Amino acid sequence: MNKYERLDEIARRVNEKGTIRITDIVEDLNVSDMTVRRDLIELEEQGILTKIHGGARSNKASQYKEMSHREKHTRKSEEKLEIA
Repeated sequence: MNKYERLDEIARRVNEKGTIRITDIVEDLNVSDMTVRRDLIELEEQGILTKIHGGARSNKASQYKEMSHREKHTRKSEEKLEIA
């Protein structure tokens, strides 16, 4: 299986299941965990999925999106200024 087939398969699985684990992809596709991690980074850059601890979740699976640390910090700072 080449890189593009692997990326397509990972994207298909994450969209079908909602979330996937790195260990499952490693076993099913018979590739190293580092290969899967690089693939997840590439798919995340394309906006197909979001990496989470130990795997990835589909961007289509949930409408809930957790704010990044920077967004949380900015929001909390603005709220603190309003209170002051």
